[in-house]
Amino acid sequence: MLGNFAAAIWGYPVGSIGPLWSISIEEQFYLFWPLAVRRFDERQLARIALGLLAVACASRLVLGLAGVLAQPLWFITVTRLDPIAVGVLISIVLKGRKPIFGRPTRLALGIVGVTTWIAAARYCGIHGDFSSITPWAVLGPIVGYPAVAFGCGLFLLLGISTPPDGSPLFENGQLRFLGKISYGLYMFHLIAIQAGHALLHEHGWFLPVSLVLTIVLAYASYRWFESPFLRLKQHFTHVESHPV
Repeated sequence: MLGNFAAAIWGYPVGSIGPLWSISIEEQFYLFWPLAVRRFDERQLARIALGLLAVACASRLVLGLAGVLAQPLWFITVTRLDPIAVGVLISIVLKGRKPIFGRPTRLALGIVGVTTWIAAARYCGIHGDFSSITPWAVLGPIVGYPAVAFGCGLFLLLGISTPPDGSPLFENGQLRFLGKISYGLYMFHLIAIQAGHALLHEHGWFLPVSLVLTIVLAYASYRWFESPFLRLKQHFTHVESHPV
């Protein structure tokens, strides 16, 4: 649960466990946020979420002015609170309801979301390279990180507001399958890439084989590891939870 701090101190983990640094932040959220939900009402939770945004921007500013290199800025929890805050605010506004947007609105959400991501990646220096301290090198990540979170929030609204029969893309069986195993795709893609490289080196089939192996590993994880835990949750919660 502290792997992101280890990555900030000693660098990105070597090998296939690299993606676990972000899971650490996720687990920290799962540990502390339920306590906040139990203690505060919605208005207070909204203020806390806005405070998280302010803390994230302030921490990036302090690190930037101090000339801190990219790794601490990229990995430390306090600099990565933007998407958590955006998700909290969306959940408070929706109050469990599913928004109903027309197709033009959903299209606009997608366009603005992609545009925001591209702009942040192109102009904001979101990796936080402070090798040369300039005003924009310090301010860029302060703008870029919340911009990326904002774009993710728009795509979240796009996804949950699309009716089941409102988009052929959402009904595509192959894409729905990949969505179902997406957690495993993230967790195991480095293992698959390393295995593919060991088998084929730089051969032209290296990337396709690695992709197929990633999907196989992700499905195996979902089928025999994740699903039993999802079913187990039914014994400890009042909200029914089961595999997709």
